[in-house]
Amino acid sequence: MTAKEYLSRAYLLDQRIVSKLEQVQSLQELACKITVGMDIGNVNGTKDPQRMENLMVKLMDLQNEVSLDAERLVEVKLEIMEKINTVKNSTHRLLLELRYLSGKDWSVIADKLGYDLRYTHKIHAKSLKEIQTGH
Repeated sequence: MTAKEYLSRAYLLDQRIVSKLEQVQSLQELACKITVGMDIGNVNGTKDPQRMENLMVKLMDLQNEVSLDAERLVEVKLEIMEKINTVKNSTHRLLLELRYLSGKDWSVIADKLGYDLRYTHKIHAKSLKEIQTGH
């Protein structure tokens, strides 16, 4: 695994969590639509009483997945933070933190560091090399 792949794990996991949260929201909206559309005369609420129950079970399963992914994200970020802290140059560390822990765009990172984009990429390459080789 390259240094970039290693450091990118947090970003990818974060994006998976965001995707699952969107799915949870979608299922919650669907559950509300089903509830609103229930027949007043029907005691069970729907022609298929299991439908709402199945939807709620799926929703809870997905929420549990999100919770587990969030716990894993914290672990991965702590691990990455430890690795970034081995970098000697504080500017290089800040760049890596902004990119791989905060998920900032290159233009934002360059602005925060006070460098142009090209120089920021050069610093990034040096930082990755230091992570990869340990010097």
